[in-house]
Amino acid sequence: MISTLRILSLQIILIFSIGNLKAQDDFGIEDFSTKITVPIPMPDGTNLMTDIYLPVTSKDLSISVDIPLIGETTIDLIPSGTQLFYYPELNGQPNPNPWQLPLVFTRTPYNKEGDMTGRIVTLFGYSYALQDMRGRYSSEGVYFPMYSDSWAKAPYHPNYGHILDITDLNDPRNGNFHEDGYHSLQYLTHNLMREYDLNGDGNIDTVDLLANGSIGMFGASALGNTQYQAAAAYPIDPEGPGLKGLLAIVATNEHYKYTGFQNGVFRDRIVTGWLKGQIFSGTNDDLNDIDDSIDNAIHSSADYGLTNKFDAANMAIDHFSTVRYEGGPAGYYPNSIGRLDMDASRAMINENGVGDLNGTISRYTNKEVPTYHLTGWWDIFTDGQIETANLMRHYLSHDFGNRDKQKLVIGPWAHQTIGSRRTGDMFYKENVSDVMGIDIGDLDIDNLEVASVIGSELISWFRYTLNYNDYANIGEPMVRIPESNVWQGSSLGSVRVPSANFDFSFNELLNFLNGTGGLNGLAIEVDIPFIGIQSLVLDIPATGNPIIAELSGNEEIPEIGFVDFANDVPNVRMYVPGPIDDGISENENLGNYWLEADTFPFTNNIHWQNYYLHQNGTIDNSKPNHDEGFKIYVHNPDDPILTVGGANMIVRTPLGDRDSQGQMDLAKPEHAPYTMDRTGVVSFEMEITEDSLSIVGFPVMNLYAKSNPGGVTSGPTDTDFFIRVLDVYPDGREYFVVEGAVNARARDYARALVDNPEGELFPFQNDDIPFTNIQIGEIYEYRFGLMPIAYTWGKGHKMKILISSSNFTRYQVNPNLPIEENEFFRRKPSDGRSYVFNGQELMPRIAVQRIAFSPEHPTHIELPVYNTSFTSVNEILSSSKNDFDVMVFPNPVNDKTGIYSSYNGNVEAKLYNSLGQLADSWSFSHTDVRDFSKLDSGLYFLQITDRENNRTKTIKISKN
Repeated sequence: MISTLRILSLQIILIFSIGNLKAQDDFGIEDFSTKITVPIPMPDGTNLMTDIYLPVTSKDLSISVDIPLIGETTIDLIPSGTQLFYYPELNGQPNPNPWQLPLVFTRTPYNKEGDMTGRIVTLFGYSYALQDMRGRYSSEGVYFPMYSDSWAKAPYHPNYGHILDITDLNDPRNGNFHEDGYHSLQYLTHNLMREYDLNGDGNIDTVDLLANGSIGMFGASALGNTQYQAAAAYPIDPEGPGLKGLLAIVATNEHYKYTGFQNGVFRDRIVTGWLKGQIFSGTNDDLNDIDDSIDNAIHSSADYGLTNKFDAANMAIDHFSTVRYEGGPAGYYPNSIGRLDMDASRAMINENGVGDLNGTISRYTNKEVPTYHLTGWWDIFTDGQIETANLMRHYLSHDFGNRDKQKLVIGPWAHQTIGSRRTGDMFYKENVSDVMGIDIGDLDIDNLEVASVIGSELISWFRYTLNYNDYANIGEPMVRIPESNVWQGSSLGSVRVPSANFDFSFNELLNFLNGTGGLNGLAIEVDIPFIGIQSLVLDIPATGNPIIAELSGNEEIPEIGFVDFANDVPNVRMYVPGPIDDGISENENLGNYWLEADTFPFTNNIHWQNYYLHQNGTIDNSKPNHDEGFKIYVHNPDDPILTVGGANMIVRTPLGDRDSQGQMDLAKPEHAPYTMDRTGVVSFEMEITEDSLSIVGFPVMNLYAKSNPGGVTSGPTDTDFFIRVLDVYPDGREYFVVEGAVNARARDYARALVDNPEGELFPFQNDDIPFTNIQIGEIYEYRFGLMPIAYTWGKGHKMKILISSSNFTRYQVNPNLPIEENEFFRRKPSDGRSYVFNGQELMPRIAVQRIAFSPEHPTHIELPVYNTSFTSVNEILSSSKNDFDVMVFPNPVNDKTGIYSSYNGNVEAKLYNSLGQLADSWSFSHTDVRDFSKLDSGLYFLQITDRENNRTKTIKISKN
């Protein structure tokens, strides 16, 4: 590389060659930042240890340059202790403290040591805070999983606390008062200070807050859950300092009916496996003899007043599922008081945003913060995260625009494969990365592609929420290498570099560190014997290789473009998987695309289609016209069907060789004998698809069945039913698509969730629906929702449905026993446990299950079939006729909007969005009062049709 070095001395200009520029090969990404550890005190005195990462170099950044008359010289270009990034403007004015940075915050139960996230975040102009949660690793106190990180529990149950809590209920250390996420945010916002040298003279000019008032949160899974919990604790002021954005990956603020109990079926593996893992990890019972305090950072079962962590783990699980606090229903039931500890929708607040058992305001109104909700169709929290996003959009006010800043992305991913092209047995197309702009699964900390990261939507989101918010609009960071007073060199001469503050852009720095860009116009001074000190301008060329060892070079890094998420990014983007490598040319461009929508689920271009199952194992659109009889199988609670594929995290394949998640091929020889081709499963198949079948939404199963446990002919019992929907490829592969489950006792509750979704909003009328045993040998209807999905079956493929009464280890295996009211029986296959019902000790029973197929009992699945056709706006408007009048008042519309037509008869109404997609349709008689409160903001076209006289009138309406 050749550069020009200009020496102005005695009116003589000398031109020299820099030669080969290179960086020292021992400068790593960890040297770009400085880590300090601070204790963040909670109100009860417990210190939560938090690592603070600052973009302050912890090592001299040296480069070798060939300086004429001096020779090859290694210079310290950026000395240790240099903060490179600063923000010269604040809200259009000079920034009084330009060195104060936005902060990204993560809380973890998984041990903060060794985490490299902070090293990466600081590359982009932010500080980063990473905290061990209470009772975890370096932090003090006692760990109560999923309990200490939410809101105060005392307002909802002042007379009891967590089963593992040994403190008095009035003790400030009691878990009922823990709000650790919220208090940590408050400390970072208002109390964590730092010294600043504002003018770069080496002296401290002021002590100020470390964060500039713009804080974002980041993290996945438990690290995402705590974001939602912290944001919900108390009202967020969008106009003041504090939380400005969440980036919650595979997480939820609704746990009961998603994480724990789906239609009354206990999700065994995720609940028991995760809780055991949490109690076991970081807990050392060898320290019991010295762990005599719950206030220290020594963590053992003694913190719970126990002698071993096995008892502690089981009690943590029982707290969630079986314990009946104050004689109320066990945690298994939707009206359990414990639900108020973890579901924001149930923990009502008063007008001050504070928890109140008699409150009438949703806690979601506290969460005035832009949020990026990122999940996958086969994530463990998918349905819960969709619900969280929907509730935030529903309850947030229009005053701050945060309804339009809730962005939901659903890809073809499982919990541990977010952003990756590979999930389960499927390798998807490259466009999977189109939305986020990066394949997270391929990120390599030892070979970091900064160009990919900088172009990702994740970085753009933090730029949008932290750099351009209404409280602290600071724009893009600038970079400064401060003036040096140190002379470097040899006996041949020395150099002072830079000889004046050198300011340049953030993008120029990244390209320089990546080896793809140079630094031009650097002021230096050279002291050459017999000549003296000369003032020069130095152009440092690109190295051609990364200066930071872990960066990958050879690609110029683009600038971070400003993205207006509120107005330019759809509310929902979902990937619609389709045929992959099936050898059918017509399927090459079918499916496998990103679909945009205002909401999920949505009604645009969706029509519900019934697919009926028949006794002969077929599926079609024809309802049985006679009694076809039953399909029979046996459910042995000690020999369960094993889980292969689906929305799992720590479920393993039957052979235990890998994670069982996503679209796995159930027909593989190592899978089929355990999960599909065996006793206890019945299957049904459609005819080969001649065109395609695409679905988007929550399928609904309508199953008619009866159960007969062996050894008894009458009386009460209980059981479960599981549905798995597959895509059968022409070559025999059978990929998992979606599933659902229902508990017989919870059948009325499950039906209400489908038929009465409004029950999810206050006053939660679904929660109190009783769970009742079924009677042996009687047919019952089980109507229940499946997991959410978008999917396309291609030409030559078949849809297959599997029905069983177990799906282990994903779900607990039902023992086919009646259960007492408000109780829950937690068990494992062959664990030898019995259950006492009505005074009689009962052991698990094998049951004969019979599925009915008749006109009275038409077992079928309802699919939300997606039709991609659109009606153009011009076509909608051109259909309007002037001799037919329609008035809408008020317009913009609200929850009570009147629609008046001049025709005194029945009319049909269709509501289209601005894209021409059908948003809703209904009929009324000349006058209607319509509730548009759930309608998203925007422009719409209301088309009223009088079919009798073939007249149509279309008018524009809007929703603020």
